[in-house]
Amino acid sequence: MKIDVAIELSKNEIINSINEVSKKYNLPSCLLNNILQAIANEVNNIAQQDLQQNMQDYQRQKNMELYKKTKKKEKESEK
Repeated sequence: MKIDVAIELSKNEIINSINEVSKKYNLPSCLLNNILQAIANEVNNIAQQDLQQNMQDYQRQKNMELYKKTKKKEKESEK
């Protein structure tokens, strides 16, 4: 499935779920807005953690590549 289609379908499912919960608990829009902001903050925090982890993984990979190149050059210079 293309990412743009997945995004649109996900968005529609989330909107439908929000509408169901709003009706189920008879939530006024101001409270619903506060709940959604809290959820968005949680998602944002998770996304920031993922980004930090990805950056650390990338840096480890680059460090390992540099280490291997350095070791290879050291071996070649010993010959």
